[in-house]
Amino acid sequence: MEYQFQNTTKNIDALKLSKDKWLRLENNPEFAKEVHENACKYSEVICSIKKNSYCVLENILDTDLINNLRNLAIENIKSNLNGMVVRDHSREIHSEKMEIRYRTLNSDDNLDTAKKITNGISIKDPLISLPPVLKIIENKIIQSIVTGYYESIPQLTFAKVRISFNNSMGPKDTQFWHSDPGSYRVLKALIYLNDVEEEGGPFEIISGSHINKFDGWDKITRHTHQDLQKKYDSKLFKKLTANVGDVIFADATAFHRGNVPIKQNRLILILNFCLHNEYGLPYEKIKISKEYFQQAKGINKVILDQLNIIK
Repeated sequence: MEYQFQNTTKNIDALKLSKDKWLRLENNPEFAKEVHENACKYSEVICSIKKNSYCVLENILDTDLINNLRNLAIENIKSNLNGMVVRDHSREIHSEKMEIRYRTLNSDDNLDTAKKITNGISIKDPLISLPPVLKIIENKIIQSIVTGYYESIPQLTFAKVRISFNNSMGPKDTQFWHSDPGSYRVLKALIYLNDVEEEGGPFEIISGSHINKFDGWDKITRHTHQDLQKKYDSKLFKKLTANVGDVIFADATAFHRGNVPIKQNRLILILNFCLHNEYGLPYEKIKISKEYFQQAKGINKVILDQLNIIK
């Protein structure tokens, strides 16, 4: 399977985002005052994201919550390896098009054999299989920043809990430089489930590249480090290390990548927020239980209102 990148930096994409900004507020007018207050309260954070492409906030989340999520994630991965379909990075060759191949693991596979095939494993339906993820989405600071950033109420468009292996396979897939094609602006919240230092596979971003693209940048889906070094000053390449409890916010339309872990496996929760369904990639809508959604309240429920609600 192949995918060709879709450029979403045009006037029509900016216009769609602006229209959906007001539409989301118009449909939920009772939260308009709160949203604009959030934009003022967290203006420094929001300004950093809009200027530098990112901001790191320390000690936002309860460490016990994150440690519990990490333990549940590892247990989930280990117990579901048999029959799991993973990206077979050992057979993929990346060029101007992103080639995707898969392999099904069997009963003989464990984490050690899996890491010889793939650079990492993502957990299926994390909002259902890992309840602590919902607690993180409920976090008031996270919700205040994402609503203040958009001056509206975005929807959750993507959620992933993933283990990235410290193997010798080298960079694959999103470990190459890329820009997310889902919208004119896509805001990511990245939460490491273990402390990540420079050799732990940190998220890396080119500061300001969400508003400073070069001619022909959208002709390929993945960029080499050498090519981007020719386009941007070395001071703009930022490896974002962080500890358990910290939250990284990043504009995903900037060039970014996940570095290959060297010392240990890296576990991460990634949440995307956007004002409309992301386009350009064949993502399935995130699943959420009907029971939880019916009990959700306030802005939290609006953020989740476009998900695939199942019994």
